[in-house]
Amino acid sequence: MKQNKRILKNQINLLLCLICFFQFTISANAQQTNRIRGQITDDTGETLIGATVLIKGTQNATITDINGNYSLNYADKNAVLVITYLGFKPYETAINGQTVINITMNSNDNMLEEVVVSVAYGTQKKVTLTGAISVVSGDDLIKMPVANVANMLSGSMPGISTISYSGQPGADNPEVFIRGMSTFNKDASAPLYLIDGVERDFFQLDPNEIESISILKDASVTAVYGVRGANGVILVTTKRGTEGRAKISGSFSYGIQQATRLLDFANSYEYALYKDEANFNDYGTYLFQQGASVADDLANPNSPLYQIKNHTNPLIYSDTDWMKMILNQSAPQTISNVNVSGGTNKVRYFTSVGLLTQDGLFKNFDADYNGNFYYHRYNYRTNLDVDFTSTSTLSLNLGGRLEEKNRPRSAEDQDQLFRRINWSNPLAGLGVVDGKWIKANSLYNRVGGSDGLQPYYGMGFSYAVENVLNLDLAYTQDLKMLTPGLKFSLKGAYNSGNTQKKERSSSIEYYVPTYKKDMGWLPDSTTNPDELVLVQNGTRGTLSYDESSSVWRNWYIEGAVNYNRTFGKHEVSGLLLANQNVKYYPAGDYPGVTNSYAGLVGRVIYNYNTTYLADFSIGYNGSENFASNRRYGIFPAGSAGWIITNEPFFPELNWLSYFKIRASYGVVGNDRGNNNSRFLYLPNTWLKENIWGNRGDHDPSYHYNFGTGGNWQQGITESLIGNPIVTWEKAYKQDYGFDFTMFNSRLSGTVDYYYENREDILYEASSSVSLGMALPQLNLGKMQNEGVELDLKWNDKIDKVQYGAKFNAAYTKNTVVYMDEVLSPYPYANKTGHSINQNFGYKVKGFYYEGMENDLKEPLANQSDYELKPGDVVYEDLNHDGKIDTDDMCALGYPNYPLLTGGLTLEAKWNNFDFSVLFTAGALTSRLLQSSFREPLDETADRALMQYQFDNRWTSPETVNANTLPRASVKSRSNNYAASELYIRDADYIRLKNFQIGYNFNAPFMKKLALKQFRLYVTGFNLFTWDKLKILDPEMYTRERSDYPVMRIINFGINATF
Repeated sequence: MKQNKRILKNQINLLLCLICFFQFTISANAQQTNRIRGQITDDTGETLIGATVLIKGTQNATITDINGNYSLNYADKNAVLVITYLGFKPYETAINGQTVINITMNSNDNMLEEVVVSVAYGTQKKVTLTGAISVVSGDDLIKMPVANVANMLSGSMPGISTISYSGQPGADNPEVFIRGMSTFNKDASAPLYLIDGVERDFFQLDPNEIESISILKDASVTAVYGVRGANGVILVTTKRGTEGRAKISGSFSYGIQQATRLLDFANSYEYALYKDEANFNDYGTYLFQQGASVADDLANPNSPLYQIKNHTNPLIYSDTDWMKMILNQSAPQTISNVNVSGGTNKVRYFTSVGLLTQDGLFKNFDADYNGNFYYHRYNYRTNLDVDFTSTSTLSLNLGGRLEEKNRPRSAEDQDQLFRRINWSNPLAGLGVVDGKWIKANSLYNRVGGSDGLQPYYGMGFSYAVENVLNLDLAYTQDLKMLTPGLKFSLKGAYNSGNTQKKERSSSIEYYVPTYKKDMGWLPDSTTNPDELVLVQNGTRGTLSYDESSSVWRNWYIEGAVNYNRTFGKHEVSGLLLANQNVKYYPAGDYPGVTNSYAGLVGRVIYNYNTTYLADFSIGYNGSENFASNRRYGIFPAGSAGWIITNEPFFPELNWLSYFKIRASYGVVGNDRGNNNSRFLYLPNTWLKENIWGNRGDHDPSYHYNFGTGGNWQQGITESLIGNPIVTWEKAYKQDYGFDFTMFNSRLSGTVDYYYENREDILYEASSSVSLGMALPQLNLGKMQNEGVELDLKWNDKIDKVQYGAKFNAAYTKNTVVYMDEVLSPYPYANKTGHSINQNFGYKVKGFYYEGMENDLKEPLANQSDYELKPGDVVYEDLNHDGKIDTDDMCALGYPNYPLLTGGLTLEAKWNNFDFSVLFTAGALTSRLLQSSFREPLDETADRALMQYQFDNRWTSPETVNANTLPRASVKSRSNNYAASELYIRDADYIRLKNFQIGYNFNAPFMKKLALKQFRLYVTGFNLFTWDKLKILDPEMYTRERSDYPVMRIINFGINATF
């Protein structure tokens, strides 16, 4: 750890030296003698904040402050001021010896022509773009006080959805989909992440480094990525320096994290009642009740039910809320960043250093080590551009991060720690009291089960440090001496990382309350037989030590020739590019074998009079995941657009200034099928080095017995047949859309319809048991995916109030066309024809009661020879064959992932105040409760009972219409807890995702400190959620493996710019 911090310290010192050097360079070039000042406003008199004021022909520049004021030194008496601001026409004026110049800027109705967006291997004006791309700025991202950049994208753009299952520090990566899932495997549906054109980790970027994020969605903008572009591309452009004085920006925020929602469990009295009901329903006896009724027991202070309800004997009958015992109500986080940017007409730079700290919710009790979750991340970046000549530029990007992660060590699979905590029943013990871990004695409290501390308490901690370095070097040469518009570029990138892990394991004593009468070895066991004492079990150990490390690295190289030239009304652009990417020590089954990609790219863009638009691209791309004679493929795509409002015949309309229609079609590939498995074209053969089974005897699956003497011999087994013709998935994508600007650019919008056929999806074919091995992954699967997207933006001003609104919505639905399913004779039972995420289960007639057959006037179907009792679930016999089996299962509810997603952003500025709020929503989605979520007490009958399971259980025929869950039982598990519509829950939600209010100061102290901006703000993230699920956060899993809770964050921050 010390070595990693020393490396980070050296890297930060280098960045600070660069900052000082650049600051000195700018200062040395800024020896001025005259000063000009003034105020910049728009045509309504509103001040413009952040407008650029430049002395023409120099690097001498500044930006306006919160009141639109500027001040600038200059030397040349013939100096000319140039003022620029996005959405307004540039303004120039000669100074002519004046000391004060106030300027009014005029809005630019054609501001769309100024907007440039990042596309594959370059940039393009948005006005002439014919592909489906959505863009979000880095300024919008930093409004959200979260560690993970992907969580900042939620609700910001149509067509991209993020699902946050966990808020664990350092492990909160959400699932990200562009236009939903288009293949069978959710991991194989992940998009391609490119940072400045190079594949890198996206989730742990510092948002202060990000200029913009482009979401590339249709084939016309992703086909150039070949076998890796079918799921869409997330293209991140980091910030770069611009000509002008050094601009120093700093920010700091302190946040409080809280769980959005924790599972609600029944207390010990409710738990005992439920156990009694289950035991009586199954066996006719009670565990806790001793009298003729519960009321009789509650009148008897010696009865277990009385002691449980009134907490009169807590050592025997505890009532522990394990969430409160284990978790703090909140945990702190901090986010800080300092960045410097500026440059001359030859050198431009951007430098940033960031630090994020997050603590987890776990209490540390009295441990002498930190057994809580925590995450520390140090991000750094320097982007440098140097113009060696008027035609050649060298760019250097140096970035990286250092991460520290800590978590409690657990005997469980680390991902199942919360599952075990959620299993713990309230009678399992008192937890930690006065420094002692007190467990229940199952001889007395009538139930077993582990308590919430058992999975991790006293076991030590796991600590990991990861150091990541990213380096880009790019050279661009303008070849206008050969022909105008021709450029050549060469780019190389190197990425490396190393991780050091430390496991410090230990053990700890616990205490069990025991009556002396059960401890015959004590001298006074007979004189004080009913005295309870705490008997120690185990001893407190010392921390052991285990260390491991891992490394990875990859490199990327790219060479390209670009051409862009205008001939009268004709504008032509072209690109020829070759690239290669090699990964060393890749994740997966073969870390010792490098993984490579290589390809060629061609693209031609044509624009006639900014009216008729066409874009044609082709990718010739290969992946080593396939056999050598099947590694490369051709991926063509094309798109066209028509800006109708630029036609001479189109009338001038006050309400419509821009309207463009566009369409695209192309073929893209996806080589990530089956969890990105490699070498599927080869059979899996394994050398069985261990001839002993788990029981210590000879295991036939590990060896063979043949030859004389009956000796066991080591053998090789073939577990999977190879598929020499395996290939990538092919996505045939169509997109049709239109863009518009209305009402003097106050309203702008985009509408898209898309349709995709995906073929050759990898799927494991069914095989006969007699074959003795699994069949290979075959390109059998087919899916369709289609949807509609809407993106609207409104900006306006009323008096001194600037306000805006952004609304986006997307509907997307996938359908399985073919999946090698053995089709049922009953169409409703087939998964083919439904969404890949569709839930299936039984329809329910109701809860059984005596005489139900007579009331229904039909016999009840045989439910696996199960004898129905009052309160049991009765299922619909959909195929009318007299029995309940899998042929009676059908689609229930909506898919797991929302078919409809959306976001609404509202923003306003008034005087020095600014305000923004973001709502996100997901609709047409359902959750099927699984495992403990639908099976009270689970198979061991001693696990926790959730509150809704107690409150909604069937108790008598009189309450059948008021209850939604079957009777309490353990023996009826196979019948009552099968997947059915009883356990389908509406998971639609609306969430107040982000709220921020800020105040920009304009005070005398700012001038003394050379402050151009000083702002205080408060932000809330995941503040409120409106949903019907209620059990837990609507984005989390309703399954056995529960996760760390999703977090709500209240954040207080400060921004300053010098």
